[in-house]
Amino acid sequence: LTYIYKREPLSLVLEYLPGGDLYNFLEKNPNLAWKTKLGIALDIAEGMRFLHSTSPPVIHRDLKSVNILVSHF
Repeated sequence: LTYIYKREPLSLVLEYLPGGDLYNFLEKNPNLAWKTKLGIALDIAEGMRFLHSTSPPVIHRDLKSVNILVSHF
């Protein structure tokens, strides 16, 4: 995946993910077990490791909870 910025708007097409974004998911599930939270953090780290290991590497540049989508739980 390569995107070269040419002062054009970037459009993304994403599949529907029923869990919504991570920020809202955590807000709706305040009693989530720490083991589950750690699993989510490790999944995010693994995703970043994968993106950074591609050639050329993909840099996210805006990693935050509202930009992470939750598929299911």
